[in-house]
Amino acid sequence: MTGINQNVEGKQKRIIARYSGSAPAFRAKANAVASGGYRELEMN
Repeated sequence: MTGINQNVEGKQKRIIARYSGSAPAFRAKANAVASGGYRELEMN
């Protein structure tokens, strides 16, 4: 979760991703993306 790996050089920086919106807003957006066939995701 934090991205820290003490065994790998350069991986000691702590990064935490957070969502600052409300749970209902997140669920509404997630449902809209799912019902739209995940067009927002670009797979390479």
